[in-house]
Amino acid sequence: MGDCRRLLISGCCIHDGSDGLGLNGSCAQVLIKDSEIKYCCCRGIFANDSFTIEDSEVSSCGSYGMKTRGGCFRKGTCHIQPGPWDNCNY
Repeated sequence: MGDCRRLLISGCCIHDGSDGLGLNGSCAQVLIKDSEIKYCCCRGIFANDSFTIEDSEVSSCGSYGMKTRGGCFRKGTCHIQPGPWDNCNY
């Protein structure tokens, strides 16, 4: 995905794994919408870049829901397992 500009993750169920979803600088704009990320050993989302999460759930993970270095924006109704690096705008 070297020079993609937008990534839409919509209607997905991501279960298990160490980190459920890793966002490591490959896209300029990422939108996670109507999705469920659960039962990951460490974190549901590990993101170096900012992203938007809308009407989604990140829960039941081993450590915490999200670790965000670039921040994120929440839209709609999101259920996010809290964590020490929860830098999202509410």
